[in-house]
Amino acid sequence: MKSILNKRMAFMLLLLIQCGTTWSQDTLSTYLITSDTTIEYKFSKAQYQILPDKTGELSIDEVKSDIYAKQFFTKGKSPTNIDTNVNTNWYRYTVKNTLAKEFSVMLHTNQDYSDFYVIRDGQKQTHYKNGWLIPWKDKDGLEGDNLIPLTLAAGEQAVIYNRIENRRPDTQYSFEVKLFNAERYVFKLFKERQGYFDFPFIILSIFAGFCLLGGLFNSFLFIIDRQKVHLYFSLFILDIAFIISPLYSVVVLRNYPFTTPVVVIISGAGLAIFFIQFTRYYFQTFINTPKWDKVLIGLILIQCVPLLMLFNIVPEGTLNWVMFSAILISCLGTLILFLSLRHKTVKSFAIALLPFGVTLIITFLLVFAAKFKVVIPEIIEVISAISFYSSIAWPVLYFTWVLFKQYDWQKREIIQHALDAERLQKEKEIERNALIEQQKVELEITVQERTAELRQSIADLQSTQKQLIQSEKMASLGELTAGIAHEIQNPMNFVNNFSEVSNELIDEMTEELEKGDVEEAKAIASSIRQNLQKIAHHGKRADSIVKGMLQHSRASSHQKEPTDVNKLADEYLRLAYHGLRAKDKSFNAELITDFDPNLPIASIVPQDIGRVFLNLLTNAFYAVQDRKKKEKVSGTPFKPTVKLSTSTDQEFITIKVEDNGSGIPEQIKEKVMQPFFTTKPTGEGTGLGLSMSYDIVVEAHGGTIKINSEEGEFTEFTITIPIEPKTIIS
Repeated sequence: MKSILNKRMAFMLLLLIQCGTTWSQDTLSTYLITSDTTIEYKFSKAQYQILPDKTGELSIDEVKSDIYAKQFFTKGKSPTNIDTNVNTNWYRYTVKNTLAKEFSVMLHTNQDYSDFYVIRDGQKQTHYKNGWLIPWKDKDGLEGDNLIPLTLAAGEQAVIYNRIENRRPDTQYSFEVKLFNAERYVFKLFKERQGYFDFPFIILSIFAGFCLLGGLFNSFLFIIDRQKVHLYFSLFILDIAFIISPLYSVVVLRNYPFTTPVVVIISGAGLAIFFIQFTRYYFQTFINTPKWDKVLIGLILIQCVPLLMLFNIVPEGTLNWVMFSAILISCLGTLILFLSLRHKTVKSFAIALLPFGVTLIITFLLVFAAKFKVVIPEIIEVISAISFYSSIAWPVLYFTWVLFKQYDWQKREIIQHALDAERLQKEKEIERNALIEQQKVELEITVQERTAELRQSIADLQSTQKQLIQSEKMASLGELTAGIAHEIQNPMNFVNNFSEVSNELIDEMTEELEKGDVEEAKAIASSIRQNLQKIAHHGKRADSIVKGMLQHSRASSHQKEPTDVNKLADEYLRLAYHGLRAKDKSFNAELITDFDPNLPIASIVPQDIGRVFLNLLTNAFYAVQDRKKKEKVSGTPFKPTVKLSTSTDQEFITIKVEDNGSGIPEQIKEKVMQPFFTTKPTGEGTGLGLSMSYDIVVEAHGGTIKINSEEGEFTEFTITIPIEPKTIIS
């Protein structure tokens, strides 16, 4: 009993489901095509159903499935739990050809995106795509009218799913489902558009070309004179050419329809902006009427309002109202204002705008004629087109002529200014030349006076220079003389001492001979011989010193000669050392020499290089003596040391003078070679020693002098001299 009850309940449930499904399908009645003479077939609300697609991602297969098929509803009877304010909706309707012949209809859409899915015999499915925002190349059917032909066999029935997507949801439910009789509707379109691509197309093309030429001409004027009035007028008429050009709208924009709203808004707003800017610069309102100029700027800013159409914030007709209102206000307001001011430019502006008034009168008369059927519509259309485009062409032509005349007048004025400027320039040139001649005479007198003063100054400087150089030479000579005297004094002391001893020995030898002691006399004679040999040795030493000094102290011919640099350095080391000891007997220093035994003979001026050695060595001895005095005060043990070394790399001879004296501060290291710079106390140095040494080594011998020093620790002068010739001492 229980199983029988369960079977009955299951049967009743299936019956209810079947009944529910049957009811849903029965509510969508099929549209029957019963006549082939009707042009338009409109569907009633009961003959199509709607399914909102909130995500916009439903496919045709999903829509056809049982889940979504049951959610379709008739217009005006949407369920309360379904949001109908969406961008994408699916429409479903059925159409059947009841005629006894094959019949063609047109599927029509007036939406942004539209997909048609035609299902025949419940299985065969065909997809068509059309819509205003579909690129031309991707459309099916008649692209320009968004019509898709559909042929139905006699008695054939088709289910049509139409997916519609719009940028504005509020346009969805203004959509009406309708079909068109293909043959009759196409014939109607042909009849309505017969000659469309004839007269209007030609007029548009000619006018667009006319505006293009005018824009290019004014652009050329702007490039020449940089007047902004030419720039904005050229942009204004080029914008007109862009808007009305049929070639651009037909060929270019139709393949990029999604850019059409942006292009239309920008070009429309630009038209008003360029015209207002042209008005501002034509009348120069920013100078003549500053308050009205602010109003014009405000009208320019208002042109941003149509951009809100892209975001569905303002109605679609906003662009035309804002654009034409701004142009009209700027025209009439400026015209009235400058008429009251009796401005000279207002006459030409009024002449340019006169055709607009004539066009309004012609339009009124044509409307009146059409109402009473006095003139046929075709003639009205032609006259309207001619009057409208003429009213625009006239100001373009007139303003171009006016601006060109202004340019020509400005050009003539510029030429006249240039001629006047040239004449004034010539007059100034004559005056300037006369003034120059006068100044030239005065300048020559002044130059002669200054030249005489300069020559006297040069003579005084040369005299001072000679005195300073002579002073430096005398200082060097004094040091050299002291050293020579000290060098000769030692052998002369030996000569004097041995001479006195020899005299005493001779007296003793005489006494022994008188005594007859010959052997003792011979012994004394032997001692005398030894003394005489020592006297001769020290005499030769003194003679060699004198000869060497005579050779180096004679007037220099500045001719280079082969010289043993080791010998020259050693001689001047001893002379410098003994010269300082002659002044200060308490001075002692350790002298270290490191001469390269293979040093080549160098081609130098020995007297000049000797002076360099003397300067550097004297400075070294002065530095160690100065540090010794400072260390003595502080009680620090210090041993003065001066080292002189030579070396060669077969191309240059290198001489180094090193001391462990006071060193040279870093901040004055670059100055020590400058003339008259000295670190010695006043009266102890001329400041020319190192400067002369630099000139001798670098300028005269092509060598270098480098300084390496650390204050309070050491100083090292490194001299390099080229070897000429490359002869090596064996």
